[in-house]
Amino acid sequence: MRLAIYSFYDPDGVIDNYVLRILDSLLVVADRLVIVVNGVLASNEIFKFRKYSDEIIIRSNIGFDAYAYKYTLLDLFENNKLKGVSELILLNNTVYGPFFELGDYFEVMEAEDVDFWGFGKWTRGYSEELKCIIPDHVQSFFLVIKKKLLFSKVFYDYWEKLGGIDSYADAIEKFEVAFTKTFKKAGYRYTTWLDYKKVPYIERSGHDYRQHYFECVSDYQYPFLKRKDVSFPPNDNVRKMLDYVHDYCNIDIAILWDDYFRRNGKGGFLGTLKDFSNKFTNLYIYGHGIWGKGIAMLLDSYEIKDYTFVVSNNQKYDNEVERFEEICFSKNDGIIVGLNKEHTEEVRRDVLMNLPVENVMFIN
Repeated sequence: MRLAIYSFYDPDGVIDNYVLRILDSLLVVADRLVIVVNGVLASNEIFKFRKYSDEIIIRSNIGFDAYAYKYTLLDLFENNKLKGVSELILLNNTVYGPFFELGDYFEVMEAEDVDFWGFGKWTRGYSEELKCIIPDHVQSFFLVIKKKLLFSKVFYDYWEKLGGIDSYADAIEKFEVAFTKTFKKAGYRYTTWLDYKKVPYIERSGHDYRQHYFECVSDYQYPFLKRKDVSFPPNDNVRKMLDYVHDYCNIDIAILWDDYFRRNGKGGFLGTLKDFSNKFTNLYIYGHGIWGKGIAMLLDSYEIKDYTFVVSNNQKYDNEVERFEEICFSKNDGIIVGLNKEHTEEVRRDVLMNLPVENVMFIN
């Protein structure tokens, strides 16, 4: 039997659809699921989790995901609640995905002579975020522990002796790095999906593979995107990756953006964008740079593909775009200004001289 422990935290106590997506995928490979909530849930949100498990633990938001696992595992060990379990999954809600079926990865890794494995890998290097050198380790957002390690004394002792975790730096040092270091030192073998696929970007220091999400997903079937690597507008590599996922993977990219904009105080933005876009016969996006292409990506996620890019008369353009000054706008036309704040102010007057205010949506 495969047991999964899912650690969840949201400062607003909201369970977004990206969480339900991963739980749906998780139950394909897991026979039993324990959900551990650090903190509180908003009113009625718990019913979303009850669809997936009767084992739901709500605890104080102390110790990050490491202490959610520690609290739960020690209880399971000490109260003999692991009978029949042959494999353990530890997973938290810091990622979007999976973009491919989890069962395919487990089938491959079953044949690997390892005691634990994961997906992401940090290669020894300097962390700008933590200002120190961090050694090789399996990233802890998704860990799989096989039976030999799971029921070893060193595994129990690791959790029983895990010290206080009061910061993100503590979580990396005492949990994520120490996890790999402890069990490797004890003679247990490990790998990651990135190692198995021989992804070239892990040969460099740090988490360089996260600068190459598009290549990792499209060429090596890497199934996750860290939530903290998402911004709007996204960088070109993440945008290309999301375009690929939208076109070739069975996942609704809109659920990613629903979570992102809610967390950034713009919970209704996507709905407003969709409603605005559907009001007009002809839809234009002013801007063909990172902001304009970001807007196009959002529209694509709602299957709104009938739009035209426009640019100013003095800008370079190609066959994909039209010049704003050459378009005779009508009352059936709408335009979304996808520019940064500075450039938005430069074109605001011209746009409003050609279209009524209700036909214009300014992003900045």
